[in-house]
Amino acid sequence: MQDINLLQSKVKDTTLNWQRRSRSAINALVAIVIILAATGVTLFFLNQTTLSRFEGLKRQNIESQNNLNQRQQELSQAKSFQAQLKNLSYLTNAHIYWSSFFKELAAYTFNKAQYVAVEGDTSGKIHVEGNVESYADLGRLILGLSTSEKFKQVKLLSASPTSTEQAGYLFSIDLTASPGIFNKQ
Repeated sequence: MQDINLLQSKVKDTTLNWQRRSRSAINALVAIVIILAATGVTLFFLNQTTLSRFEGLKRQNIESQNNLNQRQQELSQAKSFQAQLKNLSYLTNAHIYWSSFFKELAAYTFNKAQYVAVEGDTSGKIHVEGNVESYADLGRLILGLSTSEKFKQVKLLSASPTSTEQAGYLFSIDLTASPGIFNKQ
């Protein structure tokens, strides 16, 4: 049999385990602190890099803006010239040539008639007012305008005696001119 020694106390020494555990906990905490410090340093350097890039882009933007401001005078002159060219282009494209209309009106007007006002638009609607010496002259005027190939629907709107010292009749006539009469010939 085995001898049992009752005098020997078998108390376990727990200080060694506690030291091991505390050393492991301290090592884990030190590792965490090192990782946090490394992360902080990395973030600091990334922040500095980002700030330097931002400042570089800011300087580049300021230089570009200054360059644009220096060329603004040239640009405003170019814009002004471009607007003038656009206006001229519009005017030449939308220009109405009244000279051929007036030549046609003069060619088919009775020579004793006088026009006081002529109004018209590019759709061909024309309104003329004037005076003649007699109703016969007014009839000749209407007949002359009706014989033109470029004037259609000649209508007498009104005819009345003049109220001035000069004898005669005031007239008002509407007619339709062919739209091609306003084109350059």
